[in-house]
Amino acid sequence: MKLFPALHCNLFLFKEKRKRISVAIWARATSLKGTNFLKMKYYFIILVFCIASCKKETNTTFDTTQPAEETTLSGEKIFTQNNCAACHKTDQKVVGPSLQEIAIIYKEQNADMVAFLKEEAEPIVDPTMYETMKINLQVTKKMSDEELKALENYILSHTK
Repeated sequence: MKLFPALHCNLFLFKEKRKRISVAIWARATSLKGTNFLKMKYYFIILVFCIASCKKETNTTFDTTQPAEETTLSGEKIFTQNNCAACHKTDQKVVGPSLQEIAIIYKEQNADMVAFLKEEAEPIVDPTMYETMKINLQVTKKMSDEELKALENYILSHTK
């Protein structure tokens, strides 16, 4: 289905007109036998330009339905791709709290980790490190809800 049929029609007519012009130039150039070499060169360059400017039209369709396996996001993959492991280890505090500590506190308080990662909730694990974490929250704010939920599930899976 074409989104702009009038535009498609105009482009088609433009391409056809270009083809007729290039054929006319080729006919004119071949009828100039014995004339000046520069004129032949000029017509040849115009012909090459007209042919080169005609590009093949491709019909691109986008399939918005994806299999469930492809849309399932791995929280662990998101965690490593965004370098969260630089500050958060599984069982020990480095810069930020460990994943186990985060998981335990969020489960005990039944808190919404996704809201915190969107900066819509206050920090509950280690509020003193919030200013340091604030820089990294710019990355998580750009993530989709699906990605944030996968990340939350990954972190919550680290309870002892």
